[in-house]
Amino acid sequence: MCFVAFLDILGFKDYVMRNSIHAVYGRLKALNALRPEENDPDYESETSKRIKFTFFSDSVFIFSKDNVFVSLRHFLTYVKRVMRMALRKEIPLKGAIAYGNIAVDVKQNLFCGQPIIDAYLLEEDLQYMGVVFHHTFEEAFFKLSDTQKNRVSKWIKEVSTPFRYGNRVHLNLDYRIAGSTTYDLKERIEDQRLYSSGDARKYIDNTLEMIKLFENIDTNQD
Repeated sequence: MCFVAFLDILGFKDYVMRNSIHAVYGRLKALNALRPEENDPDYESETSKRIKFTFFSDSVFIFSKDNVFVSLRHFLTYVKRVMRMALRKEIPLKGAIAYGNIAVDVKQNLFCGQPIIDAYLLEEDLQYMGVVFHHTFEEAFFKLSDTQKNRVSKWIKEVSTPFRYGNRVHLNLDYRIAGSTTYDLKERIEDQRLYSSGDARKYIDNTLEMIKLFENIDTNQD
């Protein structure tokens, strides 16, 4: 039993149609460089023992080694960091996290299991640059001890979330840096307007609205 995050680049098909193969290759290289161990001097070696990162085309897969709490904590920290780093590199991602039995062989690039499908389908439905939790994760999360939940609950926000056919209340991963300003993050999100138009801009508006909801929760908890 382990946790899986499926993350996908927004608007990648349109990007491929409008740019050269060299530009597309460059974006995929930037996606591969999102591995925290490659560009974070504070990267913890313990994380590499507990997390597996791989990608195919425009999709990122992140797996935890197992379901113990320390692996969950490293897993969530890893996903949060990847989301922030992606925005800094002007790569808009959205995704979902699920939980269950998964077979993972990174060396042979083989992955299978219902949680991968669950995360993929939920990500397809999501309408903002963020990460939403599948109900299989919720079941595992609510079984944690109060002490364990308190250690990661600041990263998890339950709010009305934009999906393809309307808003629904879901747990979301708050990938902002705790205790710091979100000004830079908002700027990065606003920058995406330069690369999108029409219906695609709803993702930007929705993302900014979600950050506002996260900030409101923080304010009410102070």
